[in-house]
Amino acid sequence: MKIGIVVSQWNTAITDKLLHGAETGLRERDISFEVFKVPGAFEIPLMAAHLAGTGDFDGLIALGVVVAGETNHYNMICRACTDGILRVMLDHKLPIVVFNLFEQGNLKRVALGEKIGTIVRG
Repeated sequence: MKIGIVVSQWNTAITDKLLHGAETGLRERDISFEVFKVPGAFEIPLMAAHLAGTGDFDGLIALGVVVAGETNHYNMICRACTDGILRVMLDHKLPIVVFNLFEQGNLKRVALGEKIGTIVRG
């Protein structure tokens, strides 16, 4: 089994921890994986589509962060990412463990030391 991990480079203070958790969980299960970095969450579906099209992966993990602000940007990016990932799953019949999205309140909890990075370990 081989898994592709797509990780956003925006807000690496969080995405690096999510990536570490995913890598640890996969290593514990002796599952091979390859990591692919994209600039932000908006680019995750494009990379997921590319990877799914190669036929090299049995599944994908998508990790990204979108911070809610005072505009509707958060909703637009989250919707685009969710719709894009759903389309990749349906078009390629490939499972994708969906990324984490944090609102401002959740980021504050992370800043206070709440553990993250266990997204695929359960």
